[in-house]
Amino acid sequence: MVYHYCNVGTFLNIIKNHTLRMSDIFKSTDNLEAKSILDLVQNRIYDMYVKDGGFGCSPIYGMDKDNAFKYILERVMKNIRSDSERLYYVACFSEKYDLLGQWREYADKSRGIAIGFDEKWFVKLCETDKEMFRFEKVQYVHNDKNVDEIIQDRAELIYSGILKDIDSYNTQGLLESQFKVSYDIVLAKKLLYEDSIFIKRKEFEIEQEWRLVLDDEIEKTRDDWEYYYNWKNEECNSQDFIHKIFPNALEFMERNGKIVSYLDLKYDTMDEMPVKEIILGSDCKVGENDVYHLLGFYGYDVNDINILRSKLSYRWI
Repeated sequence: MVYHYCNVGTFLNIIKNHTLRMSDIFKSTDNLEAKSILDLVQNRIYDMYVKDGGFGCSPIYGMDKDNAFKYILERVMKNIRSDSERLYYVACFSEKYDLLGQWREYADKSRGIAIGFDEKWFVKLCETDKEMFRFEKVQYVHNDKNVDEIIQDRAELIYSGILKDIDSYNTQGLLESQFKVSYDIVLAKKLLYEDSIFIKRKEFEIEQEWRLVLDDEIEKTRDDWEYYYNWKNEECNSQDFIHKIFPNALEFMERNGKIVSYLDLKYDTMDEMPVKEIILGSDCKVGENDVYHLLGFYGYDVNDINILRSKLSYRWI
């Protein structure tokens, strides 16, 4: 199973509505979310430049060649970092069922609840629409061979693109915010954002996080992206799978002073309910009998769900 830690109010909404909220990852409370490997990629690119022996002459008039490359690289990476037009909706879980850090950060300092979901349900969801959903474990940046290969591959693409643009006298394109650059850089940017959703900084490794991601290849720059997700509109009466699993379509909420778009995934649209375990925080005021009554009232098989209480105390922190 994987566990979603939350406060009591969120727990009540999940159980009552049979939904899991998937929100825009780029509006995360962690402002480095989904961009953790970009600094490492930038450092790797500069190492490639040094290893190659640098330029024969400076691509920027009046600036020495090494500083010129640093400046170009910084502008390219700044443009990549500032581009958050892709829409990735994410729901987060931990594979740890009673983790103090999760209680602290996500479950109201152990006054909340952790919901255990059967991971097979998410695997089946991804198999139903392989192009749209991904359910994977997060990787952490530290001596991970796979992460290092990703960094090397993306760095090579960007470095190659920079060299191509300079050779074709498109240095100005590399420096402009409009980002008129070679295909190598455009491709690397796309791949970096896709991969980095499942890569976090090493200090988060204790979370042992899994993520369900909706990647519908939609960008906010599209003129019709709001309409695309607005099938509550009377002109959108399609019965496609995505419309059934997200019946409320696109909605918005306020979080930490930001306007965040989200989709509520309806998990009772497939054969079996994925909720298999409920863990009450050590300081949670909700009783086990309250949970049994709630589950029964909202159509869950109470005989199929374990209800436990955390053995970890938050008070000593």
